[in-house]
Amino acid sequence: MKPLLRFGRRRSSWELDDASAIAAVEFRRGDGHDLSLSAYEVKAHDADELRARTIQVYTEHAASFLGTPPNGIRPLDLSGLRAPVATAGSTLFQYANGCHREMHLASDADLLRLVEQVKREFACRAMEEVPASAMLDYACEQLRARDPEWVAATTPPQNANAWLGLVAKRRKKATPPRQD
Repeated sequence: MKPLLRFGRRRSSWELDDASAIAAVEFRRGDGHDLSLSAYEVKAHDADELRARTIQVYTEHAASFLGTPPNGIRPLDLSGLRAPVATAGSTLFQYANGCHREMHLASDADLLRLVEQVKREFACRAMEEVPASAMLDYACEQLRARDPEWVAATTPPQNANAWLGLVAKRRKKATPPRQD
């Protein structure tokens, strides 16, 4: 298994009927469309590993870019639609950075064709939902294990956003005292 996961901006976007309306919400950049779509290519041997890796990569993505704690997400598998290009990710975490890919689209029309195809194939492209509780649990597990990336991400000034601030508060409760 090697899905190409795209994390959407809004849960309800794909319920819209019009491809242009979906593109305006999900793929906007400034006054136009983003034609370099970010996604994460996750390798897994089975469904359990895929779920664990999806939780990991989305939690790392959210901790790096979202100012408020996410409500959960239902990623889309964009594999097979366009050839992904390995690109350096810019999260705070090595795993997510290593999984980062981009799909380069030729034009707005190409983007709309992609959106229409995903909409038609939505039932088989929508992945299992990643609830907010699973992301918070994952972050707290990493802090209990004193994962250096998570400790750094939840230490000021990195934890200035609400999401990392929430994880940092949980860190104090979750981290056992050192046995030095």
